[in-house]
Amino acid sequence: MNEKCKTLVLSEDDIKALFLKAYNLLMADRDTVAADCQLLIDELFDTSSLDVKIAATQEEIRPIVVGRKNWLFCDTQAGANASTTIFTLLETAKANEVNSETYLNHLLDVLPERFANDPQAQVDDLMPWNETMQSRFLA
Repeated sequence: MNEKCKTLVLSEDDIKALFLKAYNLLMADRDTVAADCQLLIDELFDTSSLDVKIAATQEEIRPIVVGRKNWLFCDTQAGANASTTIFTLLETAKANEVNSETYLNHLLDVLPERFANDPQAQVDDLMPWNETMQSRFLA
């Protein structure tokens, strides 16, 4: 069925009557409407939750910003890869609530011997989310 949309034709008196009806409804409940508008305005301009979120975000990205400055001194691709590996391990340790410094020291003690024996050695047991690592290096 292909019907064309019909245009609503209103006389000037019809428009005035509709406007007056809407105006009267608004005025009859104007205190509620004003209160609702004020709540909406307060909600739109409430920045207290934003301040907390911004501060938390700034704290989270601080290591990245510091790292970015330090990475300028990576002379080779291998050095850059090593830096990003260490940075990733440290941030993963923090995310898993593992003491980053003691955890990294442990890795530096264990990994050379493990890779000397087997260059393709698995390291899943050394990851910061491993229960043994979490209990041993709890932050």
